[in-house]
Amino acid sequence: INTQNTTPVSGLHSLKQAPIMMNETSAKVNFEAISQKKSFTILEEPPYSNNMDDDDDDEISYDVENLVPQTQTLGEKASPTIIPNAPPVLPTSIALTYNATKPPKETLQAVYRAGQYKAGLPLNLLMVQSTMAGVYIAMAGHLYLAVGGGVIGAAVFPTGLIAVVLTSAELFTGDALVFVASVLGGKVSFGKLMRNWTVSWIMNFAGCLLWAVLLAYASNSLEDLGRADLVVKIALKKANQPWVHIFLKGI
Repeated sequence: INTQNTTPVSGLHSLKQAPIMMNETSAKVNFEAISQKKSFTILEEPPYSNNMDDDDDDEISYDVENLVPQTQTLGEKASPTIIPNAPPVLPTSIALTYNATKPPKETLQAVYRAGQYKAGLPLNLLMVQSTMAGVYIAMAGHLYLAVGGGVIGAAVFPTGLIAVVLTSAELFTGDALVFVASVLGGKVSFGKLMRNWTVSWIMNFAGCLLWAVLLAYASNSLEDLGRADLVVKIALKKANQPWVHIFLKGI
């Protein structure tokens, strides 16, 4: 823009009235086309170009009034311009689809795979994972007693089950479900079932006993919290129940 031979102007109103002389620049404007076709052509280098040696200019035709490509009619939406060598456009949002449950057939197949995996565990790994499952359940029971039972105790007890799931520990109750379905489906032998059940039951008991002796009894933690009477009360109630009650509650 050449502003020579013009009077100095100040303010937005004066700037609009000031005469402006335009010389030919890289953006070549055809004033005759503007008056007749209301369009002009701008020669510019495509943005986002990674090729520094490319000196060719891409010709883009714009509509003067609406600043849309000349090939489109006024009032139509401008189609997105494809820019060569442009970086990928990252999505502003990602749609996630997740099914909380599986169809019955896929659920049964998942149980089969779990049974085959558990049946193939080495004995030493099976013993360690079964012991840890007992420790986690004893920890949950300890929390239940420490908070005084009731609703709060019921709320903290599932932490033991969560720990079992997150660490792939071998809890007897879960193995009972998995191996019955796997044996009936012909995926696991009955001998593998007896092996897993025997080891998981014994080592679950050993893990619970380890926590009870070291972290509940020897540490005197429940008595320090004033929960000793509660522990005795719950133990006596469980021990003096009729067999049929114990059996049904166990189921």
